[in-house]
Amino acid sequence: THCGVHAHIKHIFALLDGTKKHGVPHTFIQFFGDGRDTSPTSAIKYAQQVLDKCAQIKYGSLATVIGRYYAMDRDKREERVKIAYEGLVQGIGDKVESGELIKHIQGLYDAPGDKRQTDEFFKPIIVDPNGRIKDGDTLLFCNFRADRARQLTEALGIKPLFETSVIPKDLKVYTMTVYKKEFPFTALYPKSYPRTSSQNGLVPRGRPSSTAPRLRSMPT
Repeated sequence: THCGVHAHIKHIFALLDGTKKHGVPHTFIQFFGDGRDTSPTSAIKYAQQVLDKCAQIKYGSLATVIGRYYAMDRDKREERVKIAYEGLVQGIGDKVESGELIKHIQGLYDAPGDKRQTDEFFKPIIVDPNGRIKDGDTLLFCNFRADRARQLTEALGIKPLFETSVIPKDLKVYTMTVYKKEFPFTALYPKSYPRTSSQNGLVPRGRPSSTAPRLRSMPT
């Protein structure tokens, strides 16, 4: 979202531009609805922005929409993470074509009673069936805040802590920042601290400073 608590939509757009420029054949966006740090019904706006960006640059696609309740759990509720994981990997969820996505989201907002879903609680919506995570794929987790990114990253990049029938092999996993020092993943922006107080002021924890390495070529 634009609030930048866990990630920022401008980073997504910059990465789309970068992967296209560097010849990555295709990029699939896995969209995690917020609804806590933003309005609970703001995902419809951000999803439209992603669709518009992909159409504008004629590259990439919005593959999946999932609420953070499932995709960004941090309390070891693996039954939630499993729902997100199986949506991303197996395509278990509502099947919606990209041209109908905005209408579908609005329908979830407007649904009566227990059928209503807001951004945080979206169960997987499968928009592009080709965007399932498969053997040999490269994944880039764009969250710069680590706490709500660790469980899903570990499930995909190391092994799931729940029973599931499909586990993609040989994934290349990159993260925006260091999520956990024990993780074997390459971080685009590892923590970096200025050597003198005059170099850059204080560096917020987990955020890139000007001394961090800049992205020169996107992973393929």
